[in-house]
Amino acid sequence: MTSGLAYVPLPTTPTYGATKAAVHSYTESLREQLRESSVQVIEIAPPLTRTTLMGSGTDNERAMPLDQFVAEAMSLLDSQPDAQQILVERVKRQRFAEATGTYDEVFAMQAGR
Repeated sequence: MTSGLAYVPLPTTPTYGATKAAVHSYTESLREQLRESSVQVIEIAPPLTRTTLMGSGTDNERAMPLDQFVAEAMSLLDSQPDAQQILVERVKRQRFAEATGTYDEVFAMQAGR
């Protein structure tokens, strides 16, 4: 379990983002080490989700409702049994920010600028 913050950090929680980036890196390496085994390594990267973690609470309108995240993630796991990553639609902006050239924009938005 990583986070969209593994790809574009939240400046107010640098350690959290760094640990999620480390888990992403570890997952990639572990998957490669186990590629010839029967073990499947799947990374799940949620977006900001309505939980009590980091003050995201159930009243944060920017956060994805937890039940919607779980339903979408489970549907993706069911429909993509060989997936390396499970990315709900709302996390893709962060996940692909570098590739799409929107990293600075997403970072600035997360920084509150």
